[in-house]
Amino acid sequence: MRFSKLFLVCFLAWAAPAFSAIRIVTSTGDLADIAKSIGQNHVAVTRLTDGRQDLHQVEARPSMVSKVRQCELVVVIGMELDGWMDSIIRTAANPRVIHGKSGYLDASVDIKKIPSRVNPNAPGVGDIHRMGNPHYWLDPMNGIVIADEIRDRLVQIDPKNTADYNRNYEAFSQSIRSAMVGWRASIAEVKDLPVLSFHSSWDYFLHAFELRNAGTVEVYPGMGSLGVDLAALKSKINRGDYSVLIYEPAQAQINAQLFKHLEATRLKLTPLIPSVIDGSPANTYKNLIGHNVSALRSALDSAR
Repeated sequence: MRFSKLFLVCFLAWAAPAFSAIRIVTSTGDLADIAKSIGQNHVAVTRLTDGRQDLHQVEARPSMVSKVRQCELVVVIGMELDGWMDSIIRTAANPRVIHGKSGYLDASVDIKKIPSRVNPNAPGVGDIHRMGNPHYWLDPMNGIVIADEIRDRLVQIDPKNTADYNRNYEAFSQSIRSAMVGWRASIAEVKDLPVLSFHSSWDYFLHAFELRNAGTVEVYPGMGSLGVDLAALKSKINRGDYSVLIYEPAQAQINAQLFKHLEATRLKLTPLIPSVIDGSPANTYKNLIGHNVSALRSALDSAR
């Protein structure tokens, strides 16, 4: 009798169709959160980086290769920002996710790109993004574009759940559009104040909210304080050319001496979060944008 019951349990386990979520690997937490929003219970999403990491400096690890080897869809930022993903994909040798296959998605394809900043005196020095500025996810409307791309790719890979993917996309899109109305309204009164960025990663964000982009501290993109004329910068600050400096926390750590000088000026130094970070106020894509809007609005208020 015991044997018969055991046989029946084993037979049912073998005969019942097992649910298998589509395994997605993304290079960043932003892409991961959007993919989860669109795929929901039909997907299992793994991100390879944390929002605290510099995407230019990521080192490929065997665990990353293993995850890519087993997945059905890889989503990358593209535009040479997460180029290290290429070596991971090659090493993984997963035929489903190589370039040109349905399992490989470059989320930048449908983005209206902002040109990269180039120092006219040394155009080949610094981060050279020939395809344009790659920090496009910081414009919430581009988040909707990314969601649309992911929706279309999931429909291609898993057509039987098309209705769910379409419904999830519409919900995500509506959520961002509704929030955008409030975000723009909250910052409208201070949008004429000049905002200086340490690095050009905030160009899309400033453009999305029609804020005055006063340029960058960096002379050579991605090379920190190298080449910065501190005396000239202080002169412009005292003249009122800038009201707020937005930067990423890691940039202040790497360029500690320069930031020490900037803290002594009238400039309002305001750290923003560049990417989704678990356990932070920016733990989802929507919260990332909302946190940065709130932080910048507060800084601009105090700078008036």
